[in-house]
Amino acid sequence: MVLLGGVHQLWGAVVGSLVLTYAGAELGREVTYWRGLLGVFIMLIMVASPSGLLGLLSRMDRRRQRVVEGVR
Repeated sequence: MVLLGGVHQLWGAVVGSLVLTYAGAELGREVTYWRGLLGVFIMLIMVASPSGLLGLLSRMDRRRQRVVEGVR
């Protein structure tokens, strides 16, 4: 859960557990092999953003701020 949410952020474990619980519930309702899909989702997040979801959001926010500052 910490790896999914973000290792370097204080709220990483909370975000990771919320996402994992919600995704498991939603996938479990619709997909037969939901555990496999959840595993693939976690692996994709770890490959795309080793710092977790909060690290990815932080990076996206910094990039957005640079674009906004460049427009001014």
